[in-house]
Amino acid sequence: MIDGNCLEASAHRLEGLRGVEAGAFPGKSRVVYAPDQGVVRDVFQCEDGHAHERSLFGCVLKTVPAGALWIADRNFCTRDFLCDIDKRGAGCIIREHQGLPCEIRTPLRPLGRVETGKIAEQRVRVVDGQGVAHTFRRLRMT
Repeated sequence: MIDGNCLEASAHRLEGLRGVEAGAFPGKSRVVYAPDQGVVRDVFQCEDGHAHERSLFGCVLKTVPAGALWIADRNFCTRDFLCDIDKRGAGCIIREHQGLPCEIRTPLRPLGRVETGKIAEQRVRVVDGQGVAHTFRRLRMT
């Protein structure tokens, strides 16, 4: 599992910056948690508080082992992140971001009911930056 977070601000800013609205923000981090082991496996930090959550994807992707299953929120649902995970032989469960460019390959097919509602699946194709197509299984719960 991976998630991002803003690093906590210190209790007191530098005296010279206390009255400046454009003062420095705290940094950001991405944390990889291994739920089967109950431990934090990796922490990726960025001192730039203005940086977008996706700015650390390159560092994170270097640590993805083949056969792993990554779980993340929709901020991680980008073409490059999904395709790089696939290239490394790993899998992912990521809530789809509305802006993901994908092509529907099969119609939604009902799979049945789960505790929270109905579930259906379909295949979608995402083309990476090098023009290589990757096929993913999309699940929809209603």
